[in-house]
Amino acid sequence: MLLIFLAAGSVVAADHFRRQAHKAQALVQAREMAVRAKQVGFEREREAHSKARELKQQAQHDANRAETLTRFLISDMIHDLWPGRRRGRPLTVRSVLDHTAARVSHVFADQPRTAASIHLSLGESYNVIGLHTRAIDQLTIAVNRRRETLGPDDPDTLVATSLLATAIGNQGRYAQALQLHQAAFEGLHENCSAQERQVLMAQHNLALCLLRMGRHAESLEHFQRILVDRVRTHGHEHSDTLKAANNLALCLKGLGRTDEALTISHKTLALRRKTLGEDHPDTLSATHNLAQLLSLKQQHAQAQLLYERTLQIKTKTLGPEHPLTLNTLHNLANAHYRQGQFEKSRQLNEQVLAIRRRVLDTNHPSTLKTQGNLGRTLLKLRRLPEAEAQLRSTWQLQKSVRGAEHADTVLTQHALARCLSANGQPAEASELLVGVLAARRRRFGDRHPSTLWTLRNLVTSLIRQGKWQEARSPAEESVRLHREVYSDDSHQLASSLVEHGRILMHTDQRSQAMSHLREAIDIDRRKPAKCCSLRSTAESLLAQSANPDGPAT
Repeated sequence: MLLIFLAAGSVVAADHFRRQAHKAQALVQAREMAVRAKQVGFEREREAHSKARELKQQAQHDANRAETLTRFLISDMIHDLWPGRRRGRPLTVRSVLDHTAARVSHVFADQPRTAASIHLSLGESYNVIGLHTRAIDQLTIAVNRRRETLGPDDPDTLVATSLLATAIGNQGRYAQALQLHQAAFEGLHENCSAQERQVLMAQHNLALCLLRMGRHAESLEHFQRILVDRVRTHGHEHSDTLKAANNLALCLKGLGRTDEALTISHKTLALRRKTLGEDHPDTLSATHNLAQLLSLKQQHAQAQLLYERTLQIKTKTLGPEHPLTLNTLHNLANAHYRQGQFEKSRQLNEQVLAIRRRVLDTNHPSTLKTQGNLGRTLLKLRRLPEAEAQLRSTWQLQKSVRGAEHADTVLTQHALARCLSANGQPAEASELLVGVLAARRRRFGDRHPSTLWTLRNLVTSLIRQGKWQEARSPAEESVRLHREVYSDDSHQLASSLVEHGRILMHTDQRSQAMSHLREAIDIDRRKPAKCCSLRSTAESLLAQSANPDGPAT
């Protein structure tokens, strides 16, 4: 019994000790939790104090920045620009920008991020007024400062890089600009901290660079995506949406899709007039682009009116030598050219060329474009030696600056070929035309008016060399394509029929030649505006065809 009692007591005691141990363990855990809670509380308190100090420091930094900016604007800028301190120097936008640019680095030496933002704003402002070299200087400083303070991959650094690329592109240095545009867009696109507006801005600038380089298909893909995103985020009437639509129309124009471009251009201009007013720069840009498209649709008088109105406003608001003003004056010269007013076109082209050589550069793409237009105008005025010199020089420079396949280069090559043909050098002309035809087939396809025009010119050049057999195949293709593309009353079709008829006569196919020539004469009879040279040529050839014993010419 005693053993049983002792055993029972041991069990009870063991159970008691276990309960006490559990209580002690729980007490220890509770104490540990209390200690940890106290430590967490201390850590959170320290974090709160640290955050408060950071906020205080940031607030003090912002206050110092605001004070420095205020002092810079009032004490330095406005005070220095008072009439008495300017000493008779005129107060212009450029003088204000120059004065600011000269003082930023000194005043904000201890605030590099603030200085970078001001340099960025100065660069954008110089760009707007057409001073691209000064814009590049300021934007380069902004990019370098942001790389030093924020790092090369920070969104603000990449935004500044995109703006610098735009300024470089405005100087015509498109290859260099494209590399920077691609780096900025790709960096922002892959950066999760970048805002959507920053990504779209960089993509828009990249697409615009591709457009200016003549890479219309690539540019179109970008602008189509940009337009969808702009409509989603801003709606159809926002200025950024309309800017994307305006540039989309230019891409379509470059691809020869003129009707699609016209539809978008009309809509864009109407919305810009509604939301911005008639004289807003974006409205003027849309008006300018619509005029270009109307000119492509042979509505030259209407295009001229739009150019003249746009030129008047741009001259008043931007000045007569601003790049955008010169763009409109350049296209006004084209409008006069297309209406047969060649002397007026020559005068305007010479005016634009002189200013562009001085303001932009001798080798700037816009300068070369005007030089090419002047050469074409001199060709129309039959000033052939001058025309050949201008066109040959322009073509060589454009091949170097723009590339052999660029639309501007090909257009000048075509004009040079026509000049050589008119000046009794048909062999070299034919060689150039073969290259133009191949380039335009690649860009536009076989049925585009520019391709068909080149094909007709090649046939004419081969005829002038007496290469009747070689001319036969392109002449047959020309007639076939003109029948498919143009109406039965088309002057272009009549011209291709006359040339093919001439070839058929020389290859002893007089019956078919007479059929072609009669059809060409009938087309000319039906047209309100007669082409005397075409009809007289066709009638002369027809008379020869009717006399098998007579010589063919």
